[in-house]
Amino acid sequence: MKKLFDARRMGYAQSLIETKKVLEAEDFTVLEIIVDNAGARDNITSFVKNYGYLVESIEKTGRDFHITVLADEIHGKHQQEKEQGNMNQVLPASGTGGKTIVISRNVLGGGNDELGRLLIKSFLRSLAEEGNLPSRIVLTNSAVRLCLASSESLESLAALLEKKVEILVCSTSLDYFDLKDKLQLGIPLNMNDLASIIIKSEQVVII
Repeated sequence: MKKLFDARRMGYAQSLIETKKVLEAEDFTVLEIIVDNAGARDNITSFVKNYGYLVESIEKTGRDFHITVLADEIHGKHQQEKEQGNMNQVLPASGTGGKTIVISRNVLGGGNDELGRLLIKSFLRSLAEEGNLPSRIVLTNSAVRLCLASSESLESLAALLEKKVEILVCSTSLDYFDLKDKLQLGIPLNMNDLASIIIKSEQVVII
């Protein structure tokens, strides 16, 4: 069955949350997602791929982008897991192996917060210029503020994202600080998902 999901005029976080709901419903074999800007196209495409779905094509019509997603194989896999009694949420396919950096504060180190903000900005900028990149960065607690428009580190995180580094953001922290609608980049995931991804990483660095 083909399903149409219109994500135009949605905020960044809302579009990802609603896309996640559509994927988890598993009531389609072909899904067409419509977005109205290149940023949403890239973010949702990455999010869909992280969940293990195949993006068959992306077509531009006027100012809109139509993302076609195939779900036959993954849908069958999910159904089999449910029949076996495994009702856990399916994690992003890329959430295994590789190096994971976990950041839990929007400053680096203890002591002076002003210095800490300069240090975390410098760290992320240096990381974006590094050849040996991590597979993903996990942001929890106040570190989720690094993904806001007001963050001095947003440009460095965007550069890392362009280099295929996943930016995973704790949804519980976003809710606690009431920042979900202000998220500029990154994939919101709950703590159960983040814990599973961290455990399956080959190396974890906690900042």
